Amino acid sequence: MSLLYCITYAEVNNEVIREEALPPNVDIVTILWTLQNSQSCIDMLKAAYTVLKGDGHIFIQMGSRIFVPFKKPLGTYFSKLPQDDQPYHFSINTLQGVLAKSGFKIIMTNNYWDEDLLCVLAEKRPLTEDIEWYPDNY
Repeated sequence: MSLLYCITYAEVNNEVIREEALPPNVDIVTILWTLQNSQSCIDMLKAAYTVLKGDGHIFIQMGSRIFVPFKKPLGTYFSKLPQDDQPYHFSINTLQGVLAKSGFKIIMTNNYWDEDLLCVLAEKRPLTEDIEWYPDNY
């Protein structure tokens, strides 16, 4: 029997995440179309790290990322409407960096350059491990 758990937006972004409020250890956490819209992507990833088993994985999918070098004119990534603004815009390098800082190492990505989606599968690593990543340099 498998169980499905959902960490709500409010639970993830609480300043103090109580362990008793979290589900038991899980094998995989999925974050679909959410990380770039969160109030704190680090808090969301820390919550995912907390609930995952030691050999757990995280799958992230998003559509609003910035390519470096840019696939489209830069202005197409930003809206003039405040309700359309997103707190975060990720390139593959910046997503890899925020995952590394949160204890995850990317093991697979889709062919994001030719697709409209960026999909990443990462594995949980010990927080003491130094995970290599490269910042954007453009």
